[in-house]
Amino acid sequence: MKYRNIKHHNSRTNALVVFSMIDNLDEVTFAFRNSKSDGKLDEYKYNTTFTFPRKAFEEKYGDLSALGENLDLLEKTLTGKIAEAKEAKQDISPEEKQRIDLYIMALKAAFQAENGGDGFIAVKLDTLEGLSEQGKEEVLKALTSLSPNVYNFENVRNDNTKFKLDDEGRLMSSIDGTLLYIKVEEYNENKAIIEGVSWFGNLGAVFPKYEATFKNGKWELKLISMAIS
Repeated sequence: MKYRNIKHHNSRTNALVVFSMIDNLDEVTFAFRNSKSDGKLDEYKYNTTFTFPRKAFEEKYGDLSALGENLDLLEKTLTGKIAEAKEAKQDISPEEKQRIDLYIMALKAAFQAENGGDGFIAVKLDTLEGLSEQGKEEVLKALTSLSPNVYNFENVRNDNTKFKLDDEGRLMSSIDGTLLYIKVEEYNENKAIIEGVSWFGNLGAVFPKYEATFKNGKWELKLISMAIS
């Protein structure tokens, strides 16, 4: 029974990955046999099967295609962190949603001003002042419109397929990707001064600064300065 439970757990994990990667798959079945395979398919010897419907996973995890587009989110989900957060999460307040919208707008504007490529985007989440973990995840999710591969910077900062590092492990440049973060100078419910940063190398980065005004339920950005390195 314990062995069967392990198989079921592993199959369920694999099902989540498959559903996240294949949008039009409604059901998946995993089959196991107790005897050693001789390389030929004999369906009758596969005496243990587990079938999983897509709908059950969508009810628990939400939009599965979002997980397929964001490998960082998928990894957290597989380790149980997202599932635990969903069980305990509370609705995002209107005030936090307003901050989320501003940060997303500033990050996207900085990326569009200049970037190091859209192979991936890494975000310094610790610069997103006033956001809960759920709010930060919403920012990451929104940035998948710029790249299908969006990460928490702390999870990839030492990944030599994404960043070139010097001998002391300091960042030198990105590899077909962009590091994004913000600097909030002033913030109140209707106005803000915010700088977006799009970094792709020690000699490659832009720092657009915006005056933001909240009108009719949305933010409007006015560029007030632009620094380039």
